[in-house]
Amino acid sequence: MTNYRHDSSWLARVRIGTPPAWYTVIVDTGSSDCWLSTDHFKVENSTTFVPTPDAVFDVQYGSGKVSGIIGHDIVSMGSGDVLFVSEKQVIAIADKVTSSLKQSPLVSGIMGFAFESLAGVNAPPFWLQANISDRRFAIFLDRQLTSLTDVSPEVFAPGGSLTLGGVNSSLFIAGSENPIQVLERSFWLILLDGLSVGNQQVKLGDQRRAAIDTGTTLIGGPDAVIAELYSKIPGAEPMEGAPGYYTYPCSSSSIIEASMAFGGQWYTLPDIDFVGDIASSDLSYCMGAFFGLGSLPDDNLQWIIGGAFLKNTYTIFDAEGGDDGKPQVVFASLAPGLNSGTQVTNVTADVFSASAGRSLSVSGFFVATAAFLAIFLSAFV
Repeated sequence: MTNYRHDSSWLARVRIGTPPAWYTVIVDTGSSDCWLSTDHFKVENSTTFVPTPDAVFDVQYGSGKVSGIIGHDIVSMGSGDVLFVSEKQVIAIADKVTSSLKQSPLVSGIMGFAFESLAGVNAPPFWLQANISDRRFAIFLDRQLTSLTDVSPEVFAPGGSLTLGGVNSSLFIAGSENPIQVLERSFWLILLDGLSVGNQQVKLGDQRRAAIDTGTTLIGGPDAVIAELYSKIPGAEPMEGAPGYYTYPCSSSSIIEASMAFGGQWYTLPDIDFVGDIASSDLSYCMGAFFGLGSLPDDNLQWIIGGAFLKNTYTIFDAEGGDDGKPQVVFASLAPGLNSGTQVTNVTADVFSASAGRSLSVSGFFVATAAFLAIFLSAFV
């Protein structure tokens, strides 16, 4: 995988068509379609592309629109002896992409890794359609941003690992696996058990349904819960002109210690991952990585857990390994030396009772652009 713009997105290579050509796509567990822009994929250049008669791809996102045609072609990922192929993978070719949704001239589109029910093309996603017998895939998102001042000019950097049909056991600590049942086959939706800042609990109430989404940079949640979170950080205040976002003092003496609990374990984020962007030229104020989602079209979706959290775990997406063959998300502790700084602890009973009791646009396809981070967030239909 490739890290794009200092932990904004994580990319992979996919091969499509005949003769096969390589394309760079965002790896997105928050959507299910594979679509490419016509700036990159020319249907006339593939002898195996077959358009679907009268089928139109027309998706409205929060920050714009993508539309085009639907068809099928040969799609593959991997290389050498490990090559996964879908001979008739349904894909969308977008001839209209709102400028706010365009990433980089080198990014061709999106590859969705959620479930079929989210697909705008009304077909199984690649990871369920290809010749993959083990219905697991696993992702490690490498961290490029390590400090507020150490920002290299490189747009692309080595970005981690995507493993299809299993896991890479060298990337996590054996025995640390924490399986969490998925609530439904749409998003990779699990329950958030707890949230704290500096050992102060943030009340979640019944707002706990969280989508695990590699295509989102930050962490989005209910407006009221996010407001309470920042109320526990001295000096934090709403960000002017950016509803749902907050700034906070982020000097070297500031300690945030944000933690989230899933499946009976707490995961404490390094403070660098609490930084969504720089909010002042002297680096004394930052935009926080937690933001209010506002209104969402799907009432069942209350949290979006993006890269700010996922950089700190090895995440296994298992379509069949849970109880009675149900899907599950498995968080495992990263192997020594990988994105060091994350702390994992068990959740105690009183925690559960407490949890019960950078232009910016929000909802839909999130896109944020700011001083040094171009944050491209996930595609939600």
